[in-house]
Amino acid sequence: MKTLLYRVQSSESDVDGSDVHVVARVRPLNQQEVERNDGSSTRFPSDGAILVENQTAAKTFSFHGIFQPGCTQKQVFEHSGMRRLLSMALDGYACTAFAFGQTGSGKTYTMTGPVTPEAADSMTQEKSLKDLGCYGLIQYSFAFLMEKVLEGNDVNYTVKASYLEIYNEQVQDLLNPLAYESVQVRWSKGQGFHVENLFVREIESLDDLMSVLEDGMRNRAVAEHNMNEHSSRSHSILTVYLDSESATEEGMSVTKHGKVSFVDLAGSEKVKDTGSTGETLIEATNINRSLLTLGNCISALSDPKKRTGHIPFRDSKLTKLLADGLGGSGVTLMIACVTPSSYNVSETLNTLRYAKRARKIKNKPVIRIDPREELILKLQREMKLLKQENLFLRDQLEFPHREKPKFPKPNTVDTNESRGKISSNKMLPALPAIKSTSDGSKNLTNLQEYMVENEALRNENHNLLTQHSVDEREHRIISRDNDKLARKLEDLSRTFSSSLTPLSQKSF
Repeated sequence: MKTLLYRVQSSESDVDGSDVHVVARVRPLNQQEVERNDGSSTRFPSDGAILVENQTAAKTFSFHGIFQPGCTQKQVFEHSGMRRLLSMALDGYACTAFAFGQTGSGKTYTMTGPVTPEAADSMTQEKSLKDLGCYGLIQYSFAFLMEKVLEGNDVNYTVKASYLEIYNEQVQDLLNPLAYESVQVRWSKGQGFHVENLFVREIESLDDLMSVLEDGMRNRAVAEHNMNEHSSRSHSILTVYLDSESATEEGMSVTKHGKVSFVDLAGSEKVKDTGSTGETLIEATNINRSLLTLGNCISALSDPKKRTGHIPFRDSKLTKLLADGLGGSGVTLMIACVTPSSYNVSETLNTLRYAKRARKIKNKPVIRIDPREELILKLQREMKLLKQENLFLRDQLEFPHREKPKFPKPNTVDTNESRGKISSNKMLPALPAIKSTSDGSKNLTNLQEYMVENEALRNENHNLLTQHSVDEREHRIISRDNDKLARKLEDLSRTFSSSLTPLSQKSF
């Protein structure tokens, strides 16, 4: 069977990243659906379009991309817009990629591949999350990010990662599962909604990122019901933090705080179909409640009239943590996962309707940098404009043009201590020549003195600021290296002590 991938041309809003990028993926019929003799309710009439047929009518939906049954994980990564999302995260934007759909529609398979959490927890597993043939979007994204980070290109990256789940409306740290009470969702003016005391692991290689994924999946809540043998009972969010430090044209060091969050949502469920009871029923109720709140937020954000009003982000912990990606200052990719089975056509239509609304959401992406550094960059831009204005005034005053004006360096020209002014006699050799006025007088001497003194002080101030920025950057790099060496020394000391213990016991 030949795999086909349909795409549509990106609009202007897609290029600047101002809207939510939406693609749909249709999985093949599973064994249960084949045994039940389910028909296919999906058709693909044109590029970027999917047609869903039910007993009464047919509905066509259009998205940025459509992936038919049989598309590989690699094709989804290459053509879903994931590369663009990751590149923007490296540039300092807050990016989010999440899979949405009913239970059993292939969300977890799309995000993390065919290896289930139970298999990841097994010590005798035949397949591993690190195997190339088992890659999902997250593993392909990890490989892409670390390749770019290691390339460098005069940019110094610091990479960290965290992994959490929202289970029964409670946030749990998948990398530190014993910290139940201390992990809470908070709001602050500078960070917005964030998780307090979340364990963040430092990343130095691709294996470190893969270990974060493996450790988190071992602790994630899953269960079996009638519709899915490995149903996710929680919403999981794996976040990679990308701090990039680089120098501007003026020599200043600027740190951008990018991040990319991979969200694997639990699927919407019909209790009648899943046969959930007891604890599984409670889980399904909480899952559907949070997904309903997410749908309400998407509906409000997609309506221009409601967008300026109240958005119910605070009604669920899931929507709190997705607030920045939905209608905020971030960039978002939504993957709508559906099944072609005619038995689940109503859930397929609901998922595609949500995706259609999400496509109408408009964001305002902003590069995340420190407010102090942002102020410095703003002042540098203003200084550049002032220099242009200064050149214009020189033209108006008939000053001669010089490619490199030779103003005196700081502390090289004597000053009059009583008046605090530069001595005219010492200054004259450094002054640019000025044309005489019509009556032969030179009445701009005071202006010359002011300009020379101001230029000298400005040069001195710029040099000091540049040196200070360089010193700060070197200090941060050395501090990080010292911390890494201290941790390695501690590990070596622990290993050395454990190796000496048997010998000491034997000597006694």
